[in-house]
Amino acid sequence: MKKYLGFLIIVGLLSFVGLVQAEKELDNSDTICTQDAKQCPDGSYVSRTGPRCEYTACPGEAPRNSKERERKEEMMKKTRKEVFLTDIKKDRESFLTELKTKKEEWKTADTEKKKDFCEKAKEMVTKKFEVATTELEKSQTRIGIVIEKLKKEGKNTTLAQESLDLSKQKLAEAKTKLTEVRALIPTDCITITPEIFEKIKLGARVAKDLLKESKDSLHQAIKEIKNLRGENVKKEEKEVE
Repeated sequence: MKKYLGFLIIVGLLSFVGLVQAEKELDNSDTICTQDAKQCPDGSYVSRTGPRCEYTACPGEAPRNSKERERKEEMMKKTRKEVFLTDIKKDRESFLTELKTKKEEWKTADTEKKKDFCEKAKEMVTKKFEVATTELEKSQTRIGIVIEKLKKEGKNTTLAQESLDLSKQKLAEAKTKLTEVRALIPTDCITITPEIFEKIKLGARVAKDLLKESKDSLHQAIKEIKNLRGENVKKEEKEVE
């Protein structure tokens, strides 16, 4: 009796699931849309279809779900960029607070400390920053070649090109700032005043942040390329790290 009862319960559940599914299919199949049409840019017309009675995409136009995905990706990109810039701003504010204290300490700095700072500053702008700018330029060139290839294949490379252009712009600004910092470093390190010390430190920090922005924009260009090529661009992304 119990087995028979259990069998009836299972049959009942299966029947209920089947009924629900059938109702869904019936609802979808019985949807009747109005017969109005929308004129497309090329002069053709499209009608309403589907359970929501939405217009089908015009020739050459991305489907609605594709547009929605692009909109969400654009929002995520903006949000990520805002977080990135906010972090830079917070770090800059902390740096400025610390710099004020160091500027006061510099007033009592001895000759040895001034020489040490001067040598490190020269090495920073002539070696470390130059290596960073050179590597970024190489990566920008490689990504530019990829974008041109995709463009010739008929791909829409607008977003990738915009990110690459922004990367180049930030790199150019960083190089200009580094030139200013080099000019501030005197031949005689002993003559570095607290004001010059502050300008050198601040200028180097601004240049560093601009390089970060340049690199971030370059990564964004790579992501845009990945959207066009799938995973074929992993090599380029690793080379920028």
